[in-house]
Amino acid sequence: MKTLALRDEAYGNKNLGYLECYERPRAFYFELPPDADPWELPFILHEFAQRGHLSVDGQWSRRWVESRLVPPERQNLGEVLRVNCLREYDELKLLELTGGRCSQDSCYLVPVLGDGLPTWYAERISRRLLDAFAVGGNRLVLSFADGGVYDCPMARVLADDRAFARVLLEEERFMRVALQPGGHGVQWGERLGVDADTLRSEGIRLDLSPLDLALLTDQVVCDTSEAMRILGCSRQNISDLVRRGKLTPRKVTSHLTLFLRSDVLARRG
Repeated sequence: MKTLALRDEAYGNKNLGYLECYERPRAFYFELPPDADPWELPFILHEFAQRGHLSVDGQWSRRWVESRLVPPERQNLGEVLRVNCLREYDELKLLELTGGRCSQDSCYLVPVLGDGLPTWYAERISRRLLDAFAVGGNRLVLSFADGGVYDCPMARVLADDRAFARVLLEEERFMRVALQPGGHGVQWGERLGVDADTLRSEGIRLDLSPLDLALLTDQVVCDTSEAMRILGCSRQNISDLVRRGKLTPRKVTSHLTLFLRSDVLARRG
């Protein structure tokens, strides 16, 4: 992850916010300071600051980034990439090469080292997610970096957003919840997400620590390798059980699939 500070020559080159850039998966998130002045911020960020939303979600942060770059459908894109010594279109590399400058304003981006970040930024990071587990009844058990563990009823959180209807109706889809890069929230696929602050405010704090949750999880769930050992079968057999609905994953990420240990033991008979 790289952090870039947003500055504006028209306002004395002070830091107006920070853009977090994640390489895999490619994602962007803006963090604005507590005293952010909406009228000093460029389009999109101005709207968030006016509403008091200082953590800008990934969708709108990406839109801001895309507004500063040559679009990937540009007719002479190949020549643009060649001039910048790029073999393929890469938003982050283009941002670093151009400083995010465009003709709309005098804003630009500069790299920031970890020790160059303000104290409010560290406090903001402490409120992010460490992990999220889907459980019965469309609930998420959430572990936060500041030590809080919450039980969050997602049916209530998502009730007014029809985009999440299938997530709430299909258990297998709901179980595929994943963390957003940097713990900014949770997501189902690339387009459906909920930010960490909303999850915290809607959740019920549990008398558990993240360590308690980790120890409990280790006893309750198992990964694919452990499921293979318990059932004495191959990875292909586990995949077939999942495909046929005989075994339901409780958590799926790009690197890990977790099952309830009791579900796996029940298949052993």
